[in-house]
Amino acid sequence: MKKYLITLALLTLGMGASAQWISGLDEIEMQGHWTVTSVNGGFPEFASEYHPQYPTAIDFNNRNYTYVWFTDYNGREAYEMYAGYFVGGTATGRYTLHLLSRKEYNSDYTGLSLANFWIKHFDGQNMTISDYDGDSYIKLQKVDAANVRSIPADTTANAKAYNLSGAELPTPDAAKGIVIQNGKKTVRK
Repeated sequence: MKKYLITLALLTLGMGASAQWISGLDEIEMQGHWTVTSVNGGFPEFASEYHPQYPTAIDFNNRNYTYVWFTDYNGREAYEMYAGYFVGGTATGRYTLHLLSRKEYNSDYTGLSLANFWIKHFDGQNMTISDYDGDSYIKLQKVDAANVRSIPADTTANAKAYNLSGAELPTPDAAKGIVIQNGKKTVRK
């Protein structure tokens, strides 16, 4: 009976703690421009001789650079560029945010550094990240969606045709089989 009560107590504590964790978060939901609404503690990951360690905004971009914005010591807008970001999950249900830094890039790709944070809160519009100790945090609010731009359709028809190897055909009807023309695959017999 004693084992049963201890197990029940541990499960109850575990369920209460997991209710604070985030579920289903991925990198796509984070894309966009986030402004910093409050900061508590210090973030030596961002310390620089050019700007204070407290960011003013973060731009999360998929397959592109991620920017952490600051106001420099002269009152001008400045940024640090990161090679990217990714979100990791653990078996405990906690999510981590990793910013891949380019500061220490060199020719043999050694010395890459990361800025790592716990994601304490995320609801799509508000996010709180903290250092691993939980002593310092940054609260962010999403301002706009990812830098997704609509690309206008090509209004001029492209008469060039290509084979599957990517070689341009002398005339659009020069080959039989699958031909790519105007961005579409067609089958020529």
